[in-house]
Amino acid sequence: MRKIALKIIILIPMIFILLGTFYTTYVYADAGPKPSISIRAKNMPDNLCYMDLLIEGKPSSMLNAKFNDPKYNQELIAKLKEYYDGEMSSLLVNNLSRTHGDIICNVKNGECSLQYSYMVPNRFKIIVVSEDGSVKVSNLIERKAFESIIFFDYKNSTAHEVPLIIAYIFPFLFTCLITLIIEGIILVLFRFSIKENIKAFILINILTQVFLYVMISVGMYVLGSLFAILFYLFAEIIIFIIEAILFSKLLKNHTVLRRVIYSITSNIASFFVGPLVGVLLIMF
Repeated sequence: MRKIALKIIILIPMIFILLGTFYTTYVYADAGPKPSISIRAKNMPDNLCYMDLLIEGKPSSMLNAKFNDPKYNQELIAKLKEYYDGEMSSLLVNNLSRTHGDIICNVKNGECSLQYSYMVPNRFKIIVVSEDGSVKVSNLIERKAFESIIFFDYKNSTAHEVPLIIAYIFPFLFTCLITLIIEGIILVLFRFSIKENIKAFILINILTQVFLYVMISVGMYVLGSLFAILFYLFAEIIIFIIEAILFSKLLKNHTVLRRVIYSITSNIASFFVGPLVGVLLIMF
């Protein structure tokens, strides 16, 4: 049994390499982990206003087709489209990158929030154009966090990113909870005793989640968004191996082979289903 379990553990990296090409694309889909920028704005004007990100590059010759929709004020769209400070221009309206997001500011009590995701920039400014003719541009922001939270003060045209430690606390707790729920359900389905295995189960999962977030943070901080994704994949390979070894030794009940198969099954489930559950919970 131990030899079979060992062979399975050795096969894990090979399986992951085969899945790697597929998942490199998959992680950028709606169900996968992806870098994001969340802007929390205050002291916003009461009249109609649009917000975009400024990134390095000249305005494109064509408008992003999305913003031809009648719901958008074309005069404000034109202001965003034509803005160029000699170095930076508007990201979304010029379609300068495959970034998901919108420009409409739904202001309530002087506050609004906008979310950008997928291929988000590492260096950018915030621009807001309003119906009264005002154009506000923030200071330059150099994004450090994988899931970046930016506070923007319209009145002072100032913006700053939430410190890395704070930015990662909530995502860590959130994804850790989802992982525990998914892998806990599978633990029960494999007929392991929750009472006898709860300590080892929680400890192993928390340790591996900490390792995962450290790897993502290092990748994001040192090399940027793409490498954060690659670090994520690399960390998951290591987690697959470590958890298979630890669960085979520390879980009680059943054979070593059953413990290893449980570890592989639960990791595959949390690897693919976890991000999807997270997105659905955020949406609803």
